Formats: sequence, structure tokens, C-alpha cells
Amino acid sequence: MNKIYIFVVLMVIFFSRAVVLEAETADKILAVVNKHVITQVDMRNYLEGLHFRLSQQYRGSQLDKVYKKEAKSALADLIGDILIVEEAEKEKIDIPQEMVETRFLQFRKSFSSPDEFDAYLRQTGTSISDIKKKIKRQLLIREFINRKVRPTIEIKPSEITNYYRTHQEQFRHPKEIEYESLKFESKVSAENALAEIKKEGFAKAKQDYPQQFLNGSINMRQCRSELLPLFSLKEGDCSDIIEVGDSYFIFYVKKVRPERLISLKEAQTTIWEIIYQDKFAHKLDGLIEELKKKAVIKIYARENSSN
Repeated sequence: MNKIYIFVVLMVIFFSRAVVLEAETADKILAVVNKHVITQVDMRNYLEGLHFRLSQQYRGSQLDKVYKKEAKSALADLIGDILIVEEAEKEKIDIPQEMVETRFLQFRKSFSSPDEFDAYLRQTGTSISDIKKKIKRQLLIREFINRKVRPTIEIKPSEITNYYRTHQEQFRHPKEIEYESLKFESKVSAENALAEIKKEGFAKAKQDYPQQFLNGSINMRQCRSELLPLFSLKEGDCSDIIEVGDSYFIFYVKKVRPERLISLKEAQTTIWEIIYQDKFAHKLDGLIEELKKKAVIKIYARENSSN
């Protein structure tokens, strides 16, 4: 009887310990920032949100590339967010609930249907209340940055001029052609059209093949390798048949725009944005580093954020 009792007690302890271990594994502590705990679940929720946000801008392999790059700094970003939220709360920055509701409605409308939104909630195990809390947190972070970082950024005209002078390769506009073309699925049809062009000109051919007519422009930096021979043609020239994929094209060069250096006046808005983003990142990193010096941060484990 005593042996059976001891066996039962041991089994209870064993299974209780297994449950605890399973729970610990499911929500392992990755870091503690002051009194705030960052768990593995927090990390995965953050990464899901990151992937969803990036999916609004990127697709396919480009999405995977950008996501993997940004995911590498996920734990550092979470720590930075906590520190900024703490400072914002100390300064009693308030986010109106109407602003949260507006952002939530925008988020909800990003789904193609209510069913898709409900499926998202089920898949991520989150609730509408959780989403609104995250939105409010992000708005709080943004407002703090707007007050503490953005006003400190100054860009002098001389900085724009110096950037332009030292990065002129960025502002070289490549040679560009404006074209008209005829597109055929059959090589025989393309050959017949080319024969007509040689006799009567492209203008007549495009009238005879209105369904095949296309026009546009292309530059040397962006064009496919099959189209590079077009840049040796002059205005008014017509190409031979060019095979692109499963189609056959005949191009007429309407206008040639030579390579040119974009002027400082044309480039200054782009340059201002480049310098601004660089200074913004530097200032924000500096602010977070200062906050880290005053904080108690313990990192226990690092989630493999690229998964």
C-alpha cells in the first residue's frame, strides 16, 4: 500500500513537473527590462506583427529578405520600445482613445473581408482588445519620438550640397528611350509585320496591328538584357524582331534621352530625405543608449528571430 502511494505521488510530481517545463518552454523569459519581462511569446507576437506590417509593402523574396534583416534586431527593438514607453509614461504623454479607434479601423480595413480578419485573430490567438493596446503603445512611442527626437534634427544647405558633390553617381540618370512597339505571340506574325514595316513604315504597321500595339519608355539601368540592343538605335529607327520570354517584339525608337547628371535643384528633396533618415536613426539610437544606461537590463536567452 505504501509502495503504491509513493508511486502515485511520484507520478503526480513527474507529470506536474512536465506541465511546468512545457509552460516554461512555451513562454521562456528572454529578457527583463527594469520591471518588464520579455518572453518568447512576446517575441513571436512582435515578429508576427513585423511580418504583417512588412507584407503591406513587400512581396515574395523581397519580403523574406527585408523581414530576416529586421528580425535580427527584434530583441533590441523590443527593449528599446519598453524604455521609450516608460519614459513616455513618466512624462504623462496621453494618446486620445479616438486616435486608437481610428487606427484600429484602418488596420481592420486592411483585410479583404471580416472573415479574413476573424481568421487572423484565431491564427494569432489575439483579441481586438490586444490589438488596440498594441496600437496605443505604438502611438505612444511615435509621439515620444516626435517630441524628443525629430525637433533635434537640423539639416544645413551646405550638407545637401556636400552630399550631392560626393555622391554624384547616385544622381546620374541613365540613357532612356521612348518607344512604340508591336507584340506578337507568333514569330511568323512578327516576321510578316517586320516585312510590312520595311516597305511602308512603322506608322502604317501600327494601324494594321492595333491589338499588338504598345508604348512606353525604358532606361539602361532597368531594362532586360534582351533589350540592350535598343540603346544603339537612333530616333526613328526600327529594331529587328526581339524575343522576350514567349513573345516577339518589334520596337520603334520615338525619342532618345541621353545620360545626364540630375541637377542639385532636382536632387535636393531626395538628398534631404537621405540625410534626415540617417540623422534620425543616429539620434534615436543615441537616445535609446542613454536610456539603457539608466535601466536594469538582463538578457537570459535570445530567440532565433530569423525563424
